[in-house]
Amino acid sequence: MRIKLPLARGSIGNVFKYRAREVGPWLGPPHRHAELELNLVTRGHAIYLLQSRRVVLSPDSLTWLFPGQDHLLLQTSKDMEMWVAVFRQRLVRQVCGNLRASHDPVVQRRSILRQANPPGHFSRILPHQKVEQFGGLLTMLAEAEMPSGESDAGMTYLLTSAWRAFQLAKDVPEQSNIHPVVERAAVLLRDDPQKYDLDLLAEEAGASPAWLSRLFMRQMGMSITDFRNRQRISRFLGRYASADRQNLLTTALEAGFNSYAQFYRVFRDSTGFSPAEFRRRMK
Repeated sequence: MRIKLPLARGSIGNVFKYRAREVGPWLGPPHRHAELELNLVTRGHAIYLLQSRRVVLSPDSLTWLFPGQDHLLLQTSKDMEMWVAVFRQRLVRQVCGNLRASHDPVVQRRSILRQANPPGHFSRILPHQKVEQFGGLLTMLAEAEMPSGESDAGMTYLLTSAWRAFQLAKDVPEQSNIHPVVERAAVLLRDDPQKYDLDLLAEEAGASPAWLSRLFMRQMGMSITDFRNRQRISRFLGRYASADRQNLLTTALEAGFNSYAQFYRVFRDSTGFSPAEFRRRMK
């Protein structure tokens, strides 16, 4: 699923701070967008689903997300915070094009940034001192009112310096490939969270119910029931966002919930907010 990011007209990118306690978890499907994205975790922990790979992010983890890569912030601790920076493709092309003549191998490898879905893993753990240095620049870009020329220069420097820091970092976050059985089960639940009970889901995925339940929990960081409810909530938000006048009960039933009481309980447990409050925050 491709998502259009709300970038200002004429800007070459944007920086903001993501705080899990303020906005709750991302409840939509795996997604991608036209821009190159950088995530730098400063507090707490998270689990990312990158294509078919599970990555556990801790403080000082830096991750690059490319335009052709589906990604999903699967789970976060309540105190999780991270910087998010997005760079328009025209900036990426300009920066990489200016570096072709460089003899620095670290700089030369920056051409990877122009690719939509390059092979390899793009999460590293930076030295904490380097993260603190980036913090000042990121804060300035996110909060300060800067002339467009200075902001563009700051975004350009952030792109080049963050890539160099990534290349020089040696430590890699915990990560593993998602088992095909788990991936199949997740796809089936995303397509139709109501259709499959555990036995049918296991049969379609090619596993026993008990083994699938254990493996799903270990790799996805949540139970099949919680994942199913997350898909229902995702469907609810998609329907409710495009039908402002439709009442909550009708939309919840269409999303797969059996009653408003079940919907409200699951929604509150999953996000920490009431449906109305969550929608206001997402806006």
